[in-house]
Amino acid sequence: MYVINILNENDLIETRKLIDKLKFADGKSSAMGDPQNIKNNVEADPNSEHYLTVINFINEKFRKNLLIKKLFLPQSFSQPIINKYSKNGHYGRHFDVSHMSAIQGNVRLDFSFTLMLSSLDDYEGGELVVEAEFSTKQFRVAPGDAVIYQSNNIHQVLEVTRGERIAYIGWLTSNFRDYASLEAMHAFNKMHSDLLKYDLSDEEKLNIAFVENKLRYVLSK
Repeated sequence: MYVINILNENDLIETRKLIDKLKFADGKSSAMGDPQNIKNNVEADPNSEHYLTVINFINEKFRKNLLIKKLFLPQSFSQPIINKYSKNGHYGRHFDVSHMSAIQGNVRLDFSFTLMLSSLDDYEGGELVVEAEFSTKQFRVAPGDAVIYQSNNIHQVLEVTRGERIAYIGWLTSNFRDYASLEAMHAFNKMHSDLLKYDLSDEEKLNIAFVENKLRYVLSK
């Protein structure tokens, strides 16, 4: 699980102006099966004026983010959702579907992300809870930050007790073969960063970059 900054303060100001003009509808329409009984929020209507402007703006920020590129080797991003939780709003324990329909056919969802758009002062409660294999983590992040986690992890949004929580929800397909491959690549990147603390020769730096490139090739799809 990772927390990565995506939007700066100016980005957030522009995004919020556009979101204020969107229409919202019951979020249960996008849930499947049992989640309909545990989901209490509203989602932006894709037919709203300015909807595509917001989506395209934020999507481009994700695509150009250097840390996203380095950590996840994105292959594609799936259609996102802008949701809003008011007082008593919540989304109980659930997991995201393994595949989603897209222009290029059914795509596998490897990672889900929640990009927070509301200020921390705008609401209370509403924490994102993600259950991993050996631990459960609770997130309440600053506006502009995105929590990224495996899509098949069970997760939930706790009840909002005051105010309004607005977030941008999306999914990405990674070029890494599996999560173990991603972890191996991240372990190498950490080792690489540690080695750069030393006075390496140009030949040593070249060899490290060569191994990194080989690893990316072997560990990707």
